[in-house]
Amino acid sequence: MNPWGMRLRILIEWHNFLNVPVSTLSFNSDPLTIFFGPQNILSFLQVYHTFGEYLMNFIIPEEKLKVELLETSPYTSVTDHHFKNDLRNGTFHFVYSITPSDEPAPYQVFICKTHRTMTWRYPNPRTVESVVSHPVPILESSYTFLKADEPFQLTCKLSFWDEAKGEFVKVGTFNVTESTEHSLVVMRNATETSYISPVWRITILTPLDDEDLKVILTPEGLVGSLSINSYFAPSRIPKLLVAVTLPRISIHFMNHRTYAGKIPEDRLNMYSMTGLSTQVDQSFATLEVTSGTMSVTMWMHRTTAHADGYMRMTVTDYAYLTDISVLDPFHFNFKYSTSEDGSKKIHQELVINSKPIVGKVGASTLHTIISSTMIWMQVLKAYYGDVVDISKNHFQTQVNLSQILVCNDTETDLQLIQTETKKPFPICGRQCFALTWINQKVKQEVRLSCCEEKWNWSSAFPLNRFGTIVRRVGDKDFFITTENLYASQILVTVSGCFSLANALDIPIDVGVLQTNWNKETVWTLQSRTHGPSHQIRGSEVAQLRFKLTDLNCKHHGWSHGITIADLKHAPKQAKCVALYEEEDGRLVSYNIWCTLVEEVVDGVFRTLVVLSPIFRIRSLLSSPIIVSIATAKNDSKVSFELEGRGSEVEVDFLGDDTVAHLLTFQSDSESPASSPAVPLLPGGGPCIENVVHNRSINDIIKDIISDVGQNRELKSKWPFTREGFEVREWNVKTQPEAAGKVTFKSWVPGIPSVLVEAKPDAIFANLTGYRLIFREDEEDVLVLTRSAFSPKNIRGKFSFGFESTLRPNIIYWSEEMKITDNQSRSDVHHINTDWQIPVGCYSRLEINGSNMQIHITIETKLHDGILILTLRPTFNLQNRTKFPLSVCGISLNLHSIPSDDLLCLRGNSISLDSNEESREPTEASFGLLGFSCDRESSVEMDVYKSGMKYIALQYANSPWWFVQLMKFESIFDNLSAPQGIPVKRVATAIPSCQPHWANGKPIDLIEVTLALSICWTCKNGQVWISVAVDENPQVVIFNHSSYSLCYAEAESKGVGPQIEYEHFPQFRCVAPHTTAFYAFPSLQGAFPEVMNSEPKATLVFGSSTLDYKNVRRMTMLCRDSSSIEWSTPAKCEDCDEVQLIHIGTAPSKLYLKVLTEKLGLTYYVYIEQLSEAEVSATDVRARIAQSQVELPSEIQKEVPFDCGATVRFTIPLISQIHLYHPRECNQLLSTEQLMDEIASTNTALQLARPSNSKYKMKMVNLGTKLHPYFNVKIYLPEVRLIFTDDFTHAGQKREIVSLIITDFTMERHPKIGERELRILNHKKAEFWKIILCVGDIQIDNALYQEKRYDFPVLLQRNDPYESNVQEYNLMDNEILSSIINYNVDRPSSLIRIGTEFLITAPAEPQRLHCIDIKCQSFTVNIEDKFISFIFPVFENFATIITERFSLLQAENKILIAQRKENHGRERLALMERSALTLVEKPIKTKVPSLTPHITSKTFVELFSSRKLSLDSSVSSPRGTESPGLLSPSIEDGSDSLRIHHEMVSVLPETYQSLTQRLLYADIGAEYVGKLENSTKDEPEMCRIGEEAISERLLRENSNNRLNNVPIPLEIVSIIQDLANSVQLQKIHIHQVQTYLTFRGRYRGMYFAFDNSPVLLNEYLSNYVLTTKYTLGETFGNHYLMGAVYKAGNSMRLLGSLELLGSPGTLARSLGTGVKDFVVYPVKGIMLGPLAFLNGLNTGCTSLVRNVSSGTLTSVTNFAWSVSRNIDRLTLDQDDEAIIEETRRVPIDGISDGLTHGLTGFGIRLLGAIGGIAQHPIQAMMDNGPSPIGLVTGIGKGLIGAVTKPVGATVELVAMTGQGLLQEAGWVHKFTRKYDVFVEETASCSNSLLKYRWKLGLYDREPGSEKLLLALEAVEEGRNHSLTPVSLVITTENVYIMDTTLDQIRSKESISSSIIKSTEYQSDAHGITEFFNLLKMVKRIHNEHIFGVFDKISTSY
Repeated sequence: MNPWGMRLRILIEWHNFLNVPVSTLSFNSDPLTIFFGPQNILSFLQVYHTFGEYLMNFIIPEEKLKVELLETSPYTSVTDHHFKNDLRNGTFHFVYSITPSDEPAPYQVFICKTHRTMTWRYPNPRTVESVVSHPVPILESSYTFLKADEPFQLTCKLSFWDEAKGEFVKVGTFNVTESTEHSLVVMRNATETSYISPVWRITILTPLDDEDLKVILTPEGLVGSLSINSYFAPSRIPKLLVAVTLPRISIHFMNHRTYAGKIPEDRLNMYSMTGLSTQVDQSFATLEVTSGTMSVTMWMHRTTAHADGYMRMTVTDYAYLTDISVLDPFHFNFKYSTSEDGSKKIHQELVINSKPIVGKVGASTLHTIISSTMIWMQVLKAYYGDVVDISKNHFQTQVNLSQILVCNDTETDLQLIQTETKKPFPICGRQCFALTWINQKVKQEVRLSCCEEKWNWSSAFPLNRFGTIVRRVGDKDFFITTENLYASQILVTVSGCFSLANALDIPIDVGVLQTNWNKETVWTLQSRTHGPSHQIRGSEVAQLRFKLTDLNCKHHGWSHGITIADLKHAPKQAKCVALYEEEDGRLVSYNIWCTLVEEVVDGVFRTLVVLSPIFRIRSLLSSPIIVSIATAKNDSKVSFELEGRGSEVEVDFLGDDTVAHLLTFQSDSESPASSPAVPLLPGGGPCIENVVHNRSINDIIKDIISDVGQNRELKSKWPFTREGFEVREWNVKTQPEAAGKVTFKSWVPGIPSVLVEAKPDAIFANLTGYRLIFREDEEDVLVLTRSAFSPKNIRGKFSFGFESTLRPNIIYWSEEMKITDNQSRSDVHHINTDWQIPVGCYSRLEINGSNMQIHITIETKLHDGILILTLRPTFNLQNRTKFPLSVCGISLNLHSIPSDDLLCLRGNSISLDSNEESREPTEASFGLLGFSCDRESSVEMDVYKSGMKYIALQYANSPWWFVQLMKFESIFDNLSAPQGIPVKRVATAIPSCQPHWANGKPIDLIEVTLALSICWTCKNGQVWISVAVDENPQVVIFNHSSYSLCYAEAESKGVGPQIEYEHFPQFRCVAPHTTAFYAFPSLQGAFPEVMNSEPKATLVFGSSTLDYKNVRRMTMLCRDSSSIEWSTPAKCEDCDEVQLIHIGTAPSKLYLKVLTEKLGLTYYVYIEQLSEAEVSATDVRARIAQSQVELPSEIQKEVPFDCGATVRFTIPLISQIHLYHPRECNQLLSTEQLMDEIASTNTALQLARPSNSKYKMKMVNLGTKLHPYFNVKIYLPEVRLIFTDDFTHAGQKREIVSLIITDFTMERHPKIGERELRILNHKKAEFWKIILCVGDIQIDNALYQEKRYDFPVLLQRNDPYESNVQEYNLMDNEILSSIINYNVDRPSSLIRIGTEFLITAPAEPQRLHCIDIKCQSFTVNIEDKFISFIFPVFENFATIITERFSLLQAENKILIAQRKENHGRERLALMERSALTLVEKPIKTKVPSLTPHITSKTFVELFSSRKLSLDSSVSSPRGTESPGLLSPSIEDGSDSLRIHHEMVSVLPETYQSLTQRLLYADIGAEYVGKLENSTKDEPEMCRIGEEAISERLLRENSNNRLNNVPIPLEIVSIIQDLANSVQLQKIHIHQVQTYLTFRGRYRGMYFAFDNSPVLLNEYLSNYVLTTKYTLGETFGNHYLMGAVYKAGNSMRLLGSLELLGSPGTLARSLGTGVKDFVVYPVKGIMLGPLAFLNGLNTGCTSLVRNVSSGTLTSVTNFAWSVSRNIDRLTLDQDDEAIIEETRRVPIDGISDGLTHGLTGFGIRLLGAIGGIAQHPIQAMMDNGPSPIGLVTGIGKGLIGAVTKPVGATVELVAMTGQGLLQEAGWVHKFTRKYDVFVEETASCSNSLLKYRWKLGLYDREPGSEKLLLALEAVEEGRNHSLTPVSLVITTENVYIMDTTLDQIRSKESISSSIIKSTEYQSDAHGITEFFNLLKMVKRIHNEHIFGVFDKISTSY
């Protein structure tokens, strides 16, 4: 913040009618300048983190403060009073005043005749209720010329004095006339408290410009004609008034570069960066508010805040460093009020309105905003946790803000200078300069100079023309290449004629001897780069020598010399060069390629010499190999290890280059070498023969430099699966013997280096999440999780095996299968049908065992000759809930019955962990590989048809719940792999339990259900299943009875329950005083096609017993329906009626009451027992006497609703009533006491009736809180968004398209439901009703004026629209309120969208309930040429946005990986310390508090066979089941023992405790302190080494849960869409009619549709339960199909075809004329003869007009279409372009049309005659003298001779008809609302950054010169000429800059003390001295400066 001052005036008044004073605060502020950037945010975060906790201790809680304020009433006993005729009751004294600023005393009226005001003061603050003006003489009686119906009137304004603002504030206006009475009502209701003051004023506003008019009415006479009524109320007087006056506030958004990225772009990493945009912190955007006022008024229960001012926003254009306007200045008004009513309900209202807003968007603006956003995000990433880590910028790319980057690729210092300027840009050698134009008012061209040529300048050249050009400076030639770095950035590279590139992995010294030099020059080339280019030509190089760079005190010899001529005459311009290296005292030589590359640009040769290896070797094998290279004579041999998996090295080619070398491979040092050996010989093979010589030098250099990045990318993609795991994440430690092949290919096109690739035949990738066994040629290979291996013989037969989880040591094997070369197919191949795997498709494999089915999806594809086979689980499960679930897959025949063993689900379940830390669902899934099945079912099951698929879900220890998925054969058959199956979602509820503890002992569980939604979809042969919480359950059941009840949907016949799944009869149970969820199975089957079908299902309830003994013992679900007695059905519908149902038969019949309510789409069902009024007490005693049961003790506890459920809204449990004795409140009443109480009070479980007995009733009431009302009103009279083109026109920003929105209105207000709901604590439902209205929308085409397109308007409404912009007063609240109400109810608005949002709870998200959309008729004009032009422009906008953020996403991955690694290290250190503590201090075996958090994740990898040997006592005893390989695990290459959670019970006690220690240590550090010591008799713990724990934790962090299966992004979006289903009560889109005009060409033929009506039918759905995708697809099908295939639309479209003469348009015109001809006379005859004649006249006129215009339009349109199609037949493109330009000349009348038509006819007739000779001559000039060209030219001439006159004739008709239509007014004219916006770059003002750049003010050191202020002004010369200047004031100087030349004109030093005094304190002395100094500057220059002092005085 800049130095800033504020003046405060405080006024405190005490009144006798108030107990508290009235405070008024007035703030007058200096202009405020704020600099805000991401570094400020980091500072605020750290300050809050450090001091936030301490500061919160000093803040008084809101509720406490409110109580303190309400303790004392501020009002006295003075009552309210109304006053009548205040000024005429004789209490006021009238005084004449000279000036209106005089302040009257109480009961005084000041009258000022000069300003025609009347001011009076009351003795106390009052509100004027109303002002009534009675008729009074105004003019002299001689003025009789005024009409009686237009009497002369005076307009008067009523205002009051605002003490805080210090000014009069307008209230309203009223009129005074001589004949009528007018009134102004100010206070419309008793709660209006906006206007209250003791001083009021009336001002006559009507000006009297006519001197002849003599007004006799004076202000004192006006008093007698006014009746002013006032109202006094102490409660209406505000207690606090605050007003802030702010002349200007400027917020500069800064780019802080300190913590931003530091890594240069890949293409710029060899250059050092310079330029202003890369050096200093800078402002890139400024938001400015001027003339701003803010006021706050506070009453006791109400507060109002108001702000208004003028707002504008500018953004820096980094091409010129100018400020371009993004938001033009506009006046805005903001009002916020809050109040509290008698029911303590908060009412809030926000009102926003403004004057018309104009915004501009262009490529330059987007570039600045997006680039700056990246810098902000980079800086904010430095804040991690609670610290700022500046090391993050080393992983982020440097963002260059400049739009032009100039790279000097030479070693010579260069200078660039903009033409017509004097300041050059110095660019050192190998430096990249961020260029900005120094002057935007001159040409954007530069010239180049060189220090070696005495700074001579080259000719000018632009920087926006892509390609390579040559510019000469003296005798030096420079190659200038211009290309795109990004969509909005240009990269300019300046290079010399000769350059060297080193493609080797080692640095090289190059000795260059020039022809005219006697001394050799040595250049050093680093590895894999190109050296700086040099200003020597290739012909000037006499000799080149090379040697290895001397490193580590080693000296190497030079190679033999080589000349450019030698390279030119060598084959392919490449020659081997020997390099020498001394090793062990002997000289070793090896060869490299030296290649010459030349190109010619503008007649100048450019030379590149490339040093590259002979061979490079890349290994794509899965494991490391040993590479050996030996000569044929075996006199030398080199061996090295190659890592594989995409790694690449270069080969040292030793010895003579003519001797072949032999290449062999070994898997390890002991294995034999591969055979046969691969011969290597330089220059041999097809690679050297196919060297490309036409590649440019720039392309070759790019490939050499970027090869490192490409190789890194290759390694990251290995083994080429779509998941994109890093190489280090793959497990490749265990590899079988594999066969491979060696291939040769060119390494970099353009040079002869050969890349030798060692490839496997195939790569198997295991992504199933499980271990498997691969068998090939009777050899078994254990394939670990997320591992890749290469088989020995991929063309042979192989099979896969999996271990059973139920039968140890049993492995299920697939049949032998093989790879086939059959053509790839689009559907999913079923391997079990032929046991063949085709290449290039997805295949599914099923392995059937005795009790299990295993499903695998295999993807096969070829990648560079390698067959990639990826194994993935067919079924994948994702847990999107926040709690762990157990899941098991089940496969059954369609008609089989599951056995009891299958229902046990032992050993075959997996645990789906939730993301406990982040509490967010993870985007990874678990593979459900095996499906349990009965042994008999598996044997009898058809191999191809695998029956029905189920999944079983379990939460904690609750029973399993089965959910049916799909028929398996319907998933993939006859469907393409990418398409998959339609999405599916099932809402269900599974039983749940939550343990409760009391006094250290567990008590019974409270049964509830978890509402879940299970979604699945299929793609690429995989089924993705997601389990998520159903946030909007369909049915919520409250059981307020004393019985556990089963519930289900009733059968269609209404008798008994409906079986949800035929294989698994199961029924949920709801315990007493608990809540359950349910979804109707009949409705789930239609999802997501549930539309317009309100569910009409019924529920039945059942119980297996009716006594109290088993109330709490009944299970959470029942699978035997025969043991349940079911009730009569209860309808599930929204009604007030209570339904009575009964269960069982007499005498044990149970009667229940069922009440159903509906809120949103959820039904709430309440179940209660009958009251005494319905069942006698005797019957109740009899039923209870039979059972003699005591209620369970835990019922006395207040049971909350949720009980472990995860539904996000809280539902009150209304009727949960507990009876307690007054003396024994903790003891529950016995059954007999309870029944006596029921009989005595005549109530049973009654809610609203209080008890009068001796026992008090305690009711648990969880009612909802009051939701505050927050009304919002927004009115924007006009919003204009302009899209500009910044590059096409040099020096201009031109509008291309503008969007104008008129009368945008948005209102949000509450809506109350019709009836009270029990679920809302007997309150009515509340909705937010949001109405959005748009009066008019128009899209203008700015390119129409350039005569390039046909339509000036692209979209426009049909009927005229009257806007409120002209009559709109921003500050008039009354007018604003009336405008908003009028627009909301206005039927003529173009678009009206009404929505309702259901409010469930204050803290919960609002749910869309219904939506209603109306749209008026509009016209759309489309032209194909305009679309083809505008689409690339907006595509460029999108590219500017996306390409930057894609780079940011890549950086995020690096940062996340680094933070995970750091977190793993920190956790490792913590775990090491914790493990030592745990081993030393044993813990108890059972830790109940931790048990619910344990999942299978914590049991994996607890022991490693390398670190700990376990004896035989650890193994499972006989008869127990051990976990199999199907348990998900995290594995490495070593054999290890996995501990499953079911094995803990059979382990010895010692190892159980040890396992728990490691187990709890893995949970987290927060649990370490909770672990207790073990008992004394517990055996001593064995000690685990720290190394074992360290290795396990590091491996876990690095592998990132290898058992997870990543979900593709498209699947994630689909699953999220399914889980968050769309639930709406109603969607109503009204019928819309559009008129389409289209002009375009299809295959050369011109088509045009003229004003074709397209009718879009109404869409209505009263019940919607679907997904967003399905809803969008439904809308698309409804409107697209209706618009295209509806018979009426098709006929209308065909009837509007201009080529047919637009018969539909003609028919509509004729119909309109005939209708008017009949209707008007008929209506007139009913009104009399005269009306009949008028109607006949109107009808005849309409008939003639419509018939004439329709016929003429039809002929004209037909002529236009025929003429344009004939133009294509002339085969003369030049003539067609000329004619097209003439057609776009506007035609104003028939004479104009006839003139243009005859002119065009004459020109085309001459063209037809001259074309006979012109076309043959032109053909011979273009193609030379050839017979074919001559015949073609003659043919064109003859065709044109026929077609051109015909086309001219038709066009004459068209132009004449068009002129006649225009003159008659029968054509609808599309007109733009505004002129085309064109902004000259020269007119833009300079930014602060540019001034800093020009003056060299970089703020690098403390105390240096700093920029304070820059102001635009004008300068008056001696001859009174005005010159625009800029006054720039710094801490040391005053600069006057000529803005025309953009140069500094003068500079004057300033005393530092004066400016510093004004910088830090705004004292009067400093300001005076400052102005005196400016006067001194004026005298020195003898010039007058004006227009500056006012701005400076307001600024300081």
